[in-house]
Amino acid sequence: MLKKLKLLFILLLALGLLSCNNQKNIKHSAPPEYLLDPNACSIIKNSSISFDDNKAQNLWFGINKAVVDYSAKELLNNGYAIRKLFFDPAKAVNALNVVTAAMENYKCRRLIQIKHVHNAPHDFGYDVDILVPDIRDFTPGSTSSYKLLSIYDKKYRFPFTKESFDNLIVSDLGKKIATDILISKALTIR
Repeated sequence: MLKKLKLLFILLLALGLLSCNNQKNIKHSAPPEYLLDPNACSIIKNSSISFDDNKAQNLWFGINKAVVDYSAKELLNNGYAIRKLFFDPAKAVNALNVVTAAMENYKCRRLIQIKHVHNAPHDFGYDVDILVPDIRDFTPGSTSSYKLLSIYDKKYRFPFTKESFDNLIVSDLGKKIATDILISKALTIR
């Protein structure tokens, strides 16, 4: 009996060592080419906060959509391939899954996120981020297997006053956001 237990222990030990060695030999495959292509398109998306008041919700969704539209148009006019993605904040979605699926579908490498921030009664504005996949540990067959890393971050703030709202020209803000992105050269970073 002791001989059988010894043999079983040796067999289990050998299988365990083989299993560890196999783990070391597993290699992550290369990520898809579009994730490495500096000329691949970019997804531009809104990110809004949700309001309890439907009228406020619809107003801000329209403003945010216009800011994204004007930014996208300016980037397109400067030769960048842009795909728009809009989220209705009233509907709950897993944004990361939707974004990574859109990146795979359109073969886009970057995410430009234009996020509306609302800090009443102090200020309101937009946070703009450009994110790229961290492909160091890419796992084949799973677009959600990577994290998104920030390569650009800029904030636009306006006082929460009637004068600010009256003077806000959405097309100018969208163009300013795009111009700042272009000046940063963030869309050309590998």
